[in-house]
Amino acid sequence: MKHRILSRARSLTAAAAMMCSVISSSGVLQSAAAQIPPEQKTASSVSQQKSNEPVTVIVKVTGDAVMAQPEAVEMGSDYLETDEAMQLTAQYKAVQEAVQERIRAFYPDLQVGFSYSALYNGFSCELPENLIEQVEALPDVVCVTVMKDIAVPQMNQAAALSGFPAYYDYTGCSGEGQVIAVIDSELDYTHPMFAPLADDIETAVSKEDVAKVISSGILNRDVDPDRAYISSKLPYVVNYADPDDPYGGISNDLQYHGTHVSGIAAGNTFKTSDGTELSGIARDAQLMFFCVSTPRGYIDGDAGLAAIEDAVKLHADVINMSWGSDATEYWGNNPFSDAVSAADRAGVIVCNSAGNADNGTYYYGRTTIPENPDTGMISDKAELGSPIMMVASAENAGVAQGDAFLLGERQIGLIPMMDEIGGLFYLSDSLTPGEYEYVDCQNGTERDFLRAGDLSGRIALVQRAEVSPTAITAKAKAAGASGVILIDQKHPDGMNYIFSTTTSIVINGISWLDGQAMLAAENKTLTITSEPIEREYVSSVSSYTSWGVKASLDLRPDIMGIGGRVRSAAYDGGDYTASGTSMASPYVTGCTAVLRQYLKKLGVELTGSDFAAYVRRLLMNTAVPYEDGGNFVTPRRQGAGLVSLDRAMAAKVLMTGAAGDAKVNLFDKLGDTFSFDLTLTNYSDEAVTYPQAEIRLTTDGTYYDPELELDRTAGQQKLNCTSDFTGPVTIAAGETKTVTVSISLDAAQCRKLEELFKYGFFAEGYILLSGAENSADISIPMLGYHGDWAQIPCSDPETDTVKIMFGSDHDSVPLSVVRTSLLYKQILERVPEEEIYEVIEEPFKAFWFDCDYATKEEKKQLASNAMECWISPNRDSIADAVTGFRYENQRRNTSRSNAQLLDADGNVLYDGAPGAVANNCEFEKLEEGDYTYMKKSWI
Repeated sequence: MKHRILSRARSLTAAAAMMCSVISSSGVLQSAAAQIPPEQKTASSVSQQKSNEPVTVIVKVTGDAVMAQPEAVEMGSDYLETDEAMQLTAQYKAVQEAVQERIRAFYPDLQVGFSYSALYNGFSCELPENLIEQVEALPDVVCVTVMKDIAVPQMNQAAALSGFPAYYDYTGCSGEGQVIAVIDSELDYTHPMFAPLADDIETAVSKEDVAKVISSGILNRDVDPDRAYISSKLPYVVNYADPDDPYGGISNDLQYHGTHVSGIAAGNTFKTSDGTELSGIARDAQLMFFCVSTPRGYIDGDAGLAAIEDAVKLHADVINMSWGSDATEYWGNNPFSDAVSAADRAGVIVCNSAGNADNGTYYYGRTTIPENPDTGMISDKAELGSPIMMVASAENAGVAQGDAFLLGERQIGLIPMMDEIGGLFYLSDSLTPGEYEYVDCQNGTERDFLRAGDLSGRIALVQRAEVSPTAITAKAKAAGASGVILIDQKHPDGMNYIFSTTTSIVINGISWLDGQAMLAAENKTLTITSEPIEREYVSSVSSYTSWGVKASLDLRPDIMGIGGRVRSAAYDGGDYTASGTSMASPYVTGCTAVLRQYLKKLGVELTGSDFAAYVRRLLMNTAVPYEDGGNFVTPRRQGAGLVSLDRAMAAKVLMTGAAGDAKVNLFDKLGDTFSFDLTLTNYSDEAVTYPQAEIRLTTDGTYYDPELELDRTAGQQKLNCTSDFTGPVTIAAGETKTVTVSISLDAAQCRKLEELFKYGFFAEGYILLSGAENSADISIPMLGYHGDWAQIPCSDPETDTVKIMFGSDHDSVPLSVVRTSLLYKQILERVPEEEIYEVIEEPFKAFWFDCDYATKEEKKQLASNAMECWISPNRDSIADAVTGFRYENQRRNTSRSNAQLLDADGNVLYDGAPGAVANNCEFEKLEEGDYTYMKKSWI
């Protein structure tokens, strides 16, 4: 008996679907459970740079900063608006440029970073150490200060990228009187970065204050204040994950993560064993720590929720959560969002890491294509309307030592591997110096490793394709490999780390050109050396930072912090360099604390959610959006841009969208023309005029991949448009006004994009106001979708197939069993004899031969979407039943899915979960004929 089942998979979507969900008791900790040898967590043992190696410095020039003038003491920040201040700024800039030209006379490669004038009169640059004295001898140079450790970029350089040194020079704000709560995995509270504060440092929470709150009985943990309170630096340290012992298990180096995070946000000034001075952003702030990690290295969701609540009760000002789950939706029932909203009403700001899964390309090996724009991997804490500050990661700048190997005389630099807590690893960390044979394992598939054979003592060379690094390392380890080298794409997309959870074997990356040299080499042997090489890094959006919108099309993340190669506290009084959004979030948390301190110092009278919203808007409006190739990097990756405290201090005008946020959400169904409202508020007592007002839009970029024979999305391309939003724009003192902005996209470009992006494309970018003489430049990100977001299929309509039962297993068979068998037999006749044994020994695992030996027409038949497939339910273990749809073809997160089996007359024979049809439908009792199996999904 034969049954033909028509599988018409439909992505039926609802604009709003209700789903009752309960937070799981355990959420995965993105950056916990590290298995790092203790010696790698202690003070860096990397040797000091040679005298001619470049370091990051700040060159201070003659003349006090603008805000250091006597008049500024009386007028405050209003002094920056005076003609005298403007003249000083221009004068200082001219002096700085003159000094830079004198340096270029003997060092033409000078690269200037930040230029300070209002808060600090000087500039940052990269300068060889042996030239420092020569620069200091130049006219108008006061001194040159080295800003970072020579070997490894560290926290003090990261602070410079946000303008913190100049900010502190003027404000003197370093977190004093602020309370930061960190909710994380563990804390080494004996580390010097968490030692008691000096007696002259003002604190907001005393031991008596903590005892009073505890005695009131309102906290979620019943604790002894004498044990919860450790010192003036650590007024409250409690384990919320262990119901039996609130004081034990907090210090746990096997789950090292919270110590590093806490040091970035609020660590005291601390000198490492190599003489480097480190400190957190808000170094004089108090730190409350809530341990919410289970012994297995997971975050206890209930404990996390309780910790947020108690942090508010204990009068924390800023909360940091460097954890979450990738690509997860709560579908309108997010308890964390409710908790964050409640905290916001109390004036508490919550910062959360966006995640380290990029858009699935690096992390999962996803192939991003124009037909599927819904590739969001942002943290589950992102919720439409939530006041949470979702933080993306930017790379630390500077020069660092990395590893390399030799291919003959050719030195090849390596891209490091990053583990779950942001630790960086090279092949030399696990391999002794010497020669190693390497083997071409092609794309790192199961088939490729089977062909490569025994890799014991050898290194696997793999071309970056669709297999994730974690999967590649697992296969390489099973084959006995000593390590893996991953060749980047011919068209690189910014891969500066290779993420892998398999830390027992190291995978490093190389460029495409270096990879071709390795493939072409006659002698397949490389040499691992113990000699590091210098690599110069510029600050850019981190390749790993999670991005992409949720189903709501709410623009996230909100802002960037420095998360790449940040040095902070580690066990045994040491330090460690790690990377990840887990590091970027506490960076922004610290910036938030010192900004709050400054605003309170200025006498800002806002309270509660009004004050919290003001701080968020100020941080986002003054952030610096990063560019790549002449276009702004999509705001879906970087939000408003990199936090900039020096700009935040100088801003007098704030810009918000219709919802009152520092972003513009346009959602979907945009046409070629659209409009929206912007609200501009001048918080100062004088008018501000911005000569320049512009809108710069982009959409996803594409390139053709000849290996996959399809178009892929990567980067961004300019979206041509015209707008009535032009300068000059004047906002009177104390004025709040709303302007309607109208935008017209290039119709010809839209039609061309619609051919490639058949379900629609993003229209996104930045609205910028710049050039005011008395206020910092400001900008706001915007996001819209040209098309119907709900019409994007939830599964791949081209390859969607049902799964057919074969004994206890199941597979997708697009043809009848007989026709499929005949087709495979036809292909097998072309397989060389030496490879036939693999098919005979493991026939199910060896269905790889069609990739190499099938014709294009045969491949098309095997990969076709099985709109027609056959079953014969006679209990012979061959095609006995339908078991559901292929999960691999799922494109979007869905709130729920439902499947129906219909007969030829439309009668419903099954209605339920897609994967339960085999157990709940009696296929043997069905008459021979045609049936329809239909799936519905809701977003």
